[in-house]
Amino acid sequence: MNCKIRVCQVINRFMVGGAETVALDLSRKLDPGRYEVRVLAPLAPIQSSGHADMEQRFLDAGIATDNLAITSFHNPLSILRLYLYFRRGRFDIVHGHNRLSDAWAVEIGALAGIPHRFWTRHLVYQDMTAALIRRYSRLSRKADLVFAVSDAVRENCIEVERIAPEKVVTLVNGIDTERYCPIPAEVIGKKRRELGVTADEHLLLYVARMNEQKAPEGFVRLIWRLREMGVPARGFMCGTGPIERDVRNLIADGPTGVEMLGVRNDIPALLGTADLFVSTSRNEGLPLNVMEAMSSGAAFVAPNIEQISCLLANSGLRDMCLYAPPPQRGDLPDHLIDTWAAKVAEVVKDDQWRRTVGAKSREIIRAEYSLERMVSAYQDAYEETLTARSRTVP
Repeated sequence: MNCKIRVCQVINRFMVGGAETVALDLSRKLDPGRYEVRVLAPLAPIQSSGHADMEQRFLDAGIATDNLAITSFHNPLSILRLYLYFRRGRFDIVHGHNRLSDAWAVEIGALAGIPHRFWTRHLVYQDMTAALIRRYSRLSRKADLVFAVSDAVRENCIEVERIAPEKVVTLVNGIDTERYCPIPAEVIGKKRRELGVTADEHLLLYVARMNEQKAPEGFVRLIWRLREMGVPARGFMCGTGPIERDVRNLIADGPTGVEMLGVRNDIPALLGTADLFVSTSRNEGLPLNVMEAMSSGAAFVAPNIEQISCLLANSGLRDMCLYAPPPQRGDLPDHLIDTWAAKVAEVVKDDQWRRTVGAKSREIIRAEYSLERMVSAYQDAYEETLTARSRTVP
């Protein structure tokens, strides 16, 4: 008889992103002797052949996946399909990771009789409407817990989304420090040759979604400004997203120096090869891309926003690595790009600075943000709610 706890992790689609990566890492690292995990992407289309890149990553990890090809949660038939899926699955836990499927997972999961319901808030959303805030506040009463990936996100859940403080728990992201680790010199040399980067050029790397939140156009303009200053910088961008075409058009219409690499499966090697990892984010939850760079021992620069600076507490790295943040919306002013370029030009050629930042960064991740620590915290939360329920069931 199968007595394992059945868990359904819910994401919107099988796209490569931070929330999806957390769901993948959690799914593959939960105790397999205790938990049986399926991943549902209700908005993912049904592929005629093959699998989306992110779905393949779940399958390669031995995680069962499902999609429902829902086009709108406002369609009653779509909601019925989700309800029937949950009923047939006989899940003990449903755990949502993306807006809006997290809300529907909790609401329909409750109707379908799933006893334990969670969601993780991975981001401080700047575009929450009043109606959406009311909905999440109401639905939080049907959730056992709401996990926030940083204290800043928890504060936003309480103050903006009006979720009861006792329902919101900070549970920080974790990084696979064995996968994201320093790489040998010969691998660095090989990767630089593959990219066509010469010995006298500085390789700057961007790894993130192509959306307004991440401000990828800032990275492009930064590279151009550095080259205008005479700094031999080469910029490489990994990722995809809703404004990818805009970024490609920007690159095509401007000076040389920036290349788009798309979705890559060699991110650890690219991070280990980069002379500098660059974040240009307007806001974050707790940024996996910065944390992966840190775990890889890569030197980095990033905006001085709370969700990034909290990673560097008491390390001495805040003044070393952080620069002025971009505005939450709209165009990035020229003077901001000039400030970023001045900072990068100062540090990218300083080998001692880069070694110091890389070593301290990896030490922080290994000590405080390991994947094992994250999974253990989630598993403890699951077990506590399971135990509490067993005490109340006659």
